Amino acid sequence: MIQQITVLSKIKFNELYAALTPIQKSNSAFISINDSFDYKWPSSDNFLNLTFDDVDATMDNLPDLGQLTKPIVFNKTHASQIKAFIDNNLDKTHLYVHCTMGKCRSGAVGECICDYFNLDYFEFKRQNPQIQPNVHVKLTLNKILNNEQIL
Repeated sequence: MIQQITVLSKIKFNELYAALTPIQKSNSAFISINDSFDYKWPSSDNFLNLTFDDVDATMDNLPDLGQLTKPIVFNKTHASQIKAFIDNNLDKTHLYVHCTMGKCRSGAVGECICDYFNLDYFEFKRQNPQIQPNVHVKLTLNKILNNEQIL
């Protein structure tokens, strides 16, 4: 079962991932949260790639922006993918989650998974003091993790 969750910025994640040994990689699970225009890591059984932007649900109702791309809002499909992924990686001891800055999107995912596994929240916050969880991501993911209905 996952015992430790580390939330990182994309730059720190790239450095860490390159330094991990193959055994460390096989004993860990990774969630890579990318912006809609961003590079994506190759997916595997223990590496989940997601694409959504750091926006609130209300951003989903934006008018047509012409040449600009409408942001991708975190939704129940993303949340269900995270739940399935962590449930399929119960044999891993460490979870690494990253987004661009390692604060909002990844912070929300990390906090929710910490709660899901009933890990020590204060230890999680001590190890990840930079997080400022995206409220929309946190609310949506918590509902899926707790098998609650999303309207």
